[in-house]
Amino acid sequence: MHEATLRDFLAGAVTTDVLRQDLVGTVEKLGDKMHRHHIASLEGEFHVNTSHLVRVCDAVLSGGLDPAYLKTIGFCMIASDYFHWDDDTQEAERVGETLHDWASPEINYPLTLETVRLFRERLATGKDVFKDTRMT
Repeated sequence: MHEATLRDFLAGAVTTDVLRQDLVGTVEKLGDKMHRHHIASLEGEFHVNTSHLVRVCDAVLSGGLDPAYLKTIGFCMIASDYFHWDDDTQEAERVGETLHDWASPEINYPLTLETVRLFRERLATGKDVFKDTRMT
């Protein structure tokens, strides 16, 4: 995966198809619980806001991206020195919380169309939809 492609997708400069093609082969399985992520990073900064992650959710909900790709996207953005959301606003908290949820679905929420709808709602409205919804 190339951070530039993800940045361009978030900014609306490339299509879902371009992002999906770039995601293929990003994660290499090394064993039962070991993975290597192939990520080409950039210099500079890109400030991530909730509307950027809503765009990712919309790509999943429209069928353009498999929900499983959210794990790779979340991991990439958390591990990156390029993507930032670390200010003290409620919006930034929702961005960080959502990316951590995506990056670790085994301990947070499974990546399904149902949870993507809930992520989208939380991002767009700030409502704690997971608190009111029983996830199994």
